[in-house]
Amino acid sequence: MSDPLLLLIALVAGIAGGATAAWIFFLVRKPEAPQTPPPVVASPTPSPRPVHPERIEVLLRDAEQASRRLDRLIRRAELLDPAHDSSLPGVSTTDIESDPMEVAVREGMSQGESAESLAEALGVSSAEIEEMISRLQSTVSGNEDSAA
Repeated sequence: MSDPLLLLIALVAGIAGGATAAWIFFLVRKPEAPQTPPPVVASPTPSPRPVHPERIEVLLRDAEQASRRLDRLIRRAELLDPAHDSSLPGVSTTDIESDPMEVAVREGMSQGESAESLAEALGVSSAEIEEMISRLQSTVSGNEDSAA
């Protein structure tokens, strides 16, 4: 055989071997996962309006008022729960047996709370609180008269 013929056979065999290898590789390899786009991250939007110092003061004042209301509600809850009678100075066992609303009003008045703030904290009208205060004052004056 001549050298050019051998070279041609070698070339054909090489091409056939390469094609066979590529075909086998194509069948064996795993398919690629489809490309997912990168997640879209929202950029922070600027505040629609600047915060003014006056607005901050208003918010602080509102927070203080809410804190005072919360304190009053906590005191009311403690007065309504007989288990707390030993932890509250000035609350006697007769207070536990009496109307919890009266106890809360009496305690609030002794701490200098106004009728309006008591009504707001207890969730009743100011008229009910004022009626209860007058009833409590008449009871106290009646007790003073009987003691004398």
